[in-house]
Amino acid sequence: MNKSIFSAAFLAAALPVAAQAATVSAGSNGAAFALLPGTSYSETWEVGEAFNISDVVFTLIGATTEAVDDIESVTVGANGLGTAQDWTVLTFGGQVTVGYTYVPGFSTSDNFIVTLSYADAPAGAIPLYATYAFSATPVIPVPAAGVLLVSALAGLGAVAKRRRNKA
Repeated sequence: MNKSIFSAAFLAAALPVAAQAATVSAGSNGAAFALLPGTSYSETWEVGEAFNISDVVFTLIGATTEAVDDIESVTVGANGLGTAQDWTVLTFGGQVTVGYTYVPGFSTSDNFIVTLSYADAPAGAIPLYATYAFSATPVIPVPAAGVLLVSALAGLGAVAKRRRNKA
């Protein structure tokens, strides 16, 4: 096999993984990954139609109770709506620290980016397990809703007329 063909095939297969892109689908969407000190994570969500996006909820988990400062140093954002850094942080059994926050929901028909930045990690910071999730519901345009209403009313009218004619 020709090396250039093999290289092109490998690049075509690896490119979607390197791009960190996902397609929004109706229902639950999100991701889970390790967030290392001094790094950032971003993922582009591709939208093929208009969606109402729920609050984007972020969760960070640290393996020690000293992860409180680490979690509070992470900034998050979605759809260019600014960032949230008001973390609610809980520790469990002296072993695990969990923090969560959210970015308010929005409606969009354009692609959007979800970001987490751990670039300002304090000295001695530890890796964090990060997740984020949101729900997407398709937006039904008003003209389509009108067509659905008119067709339902016409169907009910036809049924009523048929019953009158039988009686």
